[in-house]
Amino acid sequence: MKDDGVRFLAKSDYLIMDYAMKLVHTKGMNKKHYIRDKIREITRFLVQLRKLEGMETAWMKDCISPHNFDTCLSAVKQLAGFDNQTATYRTPSLALKVGHALKKMTKLLKGQVIQERLYDSIADIDYFHDLCESEWGDEIARHALDTLRHQKRNKVNLLLVASDVKKLVSYIRENSTKCCEQLRSAIAGECTDDVQKLYRELADVTLADIIVFNRRRQGKVAQLTIEDYNRKTTVDVTSDVHSGLSTPEKKSLYAILKNRVKG
Repeated sequence: MKDDGVRFLAKSDYLIMDYAMKLVHTKGMNKKHYIRDKIREITRFLVQLRKLEGMETAWMKDCISPHNFDTCLSAVKQLAGFDNQTATYRTPSLALKVGHALKKMTKLLKGQVIQERLYDSIADIDYFHDLCESEWGDEIARHALDTLRHQKRNKVNLLLVASDVKKLVSYIRENSTKCCEQLRSAIAGECTDDVQKLYRELADVTLADIIVFNRRRQGKVAQLTIEDYNRKTTVDVTSDVHSGLSTPEKKSLYAILKNRVKG
């Protein structure tokens, strides 16, 4: 997490830190980016909450109270950019994510209170959870889901121009070949600095080539391991998928595979 006010506040709130530990135990460090995003979301909510009157020094445990439920609703709406006139959100997904996080932290706080035998606090926690179950959907989730559906329905999907894709692929392949030649020369000349620089450039070009070829997100390809590569599958010309392809599709597939082998 980048070093800013959100990070400092997250580390200062014991309930947020316990929530982070819970996510690490359940998701594992392989999901560290997911965990980071979740912690920043709920901490940003706390930052917004502290801007409201009477909540300037509030912590997460103070939010989980039936007395502050309406204040939490106001903070979420302001954080997600709710427009009262159109009943839409600027960031509807954020409102939904904060709601899920609050419910999980409510259960986490209840478990801590039970372990510490602070039974007088259990009732308030249960009442807050009941309010989340009964009121959150009408106050927050309904408008957020409507906004998401509206955005999805009116989203314009732009198709890539074939000539642009061809230029990009040609550029990537030319740079890949160039980097390979320069890397061989650098290795032969035993120039360590050039080898490291050229190897890094070749790795970047190769990553871009794989992303374009597979049409995947950058993060998916970046997480590819050597074990995943060794478990790769090859085209089986006797498979049902291959037999279902038309002649032009088969020719295109063979041409792509041929170019990949040459590369």
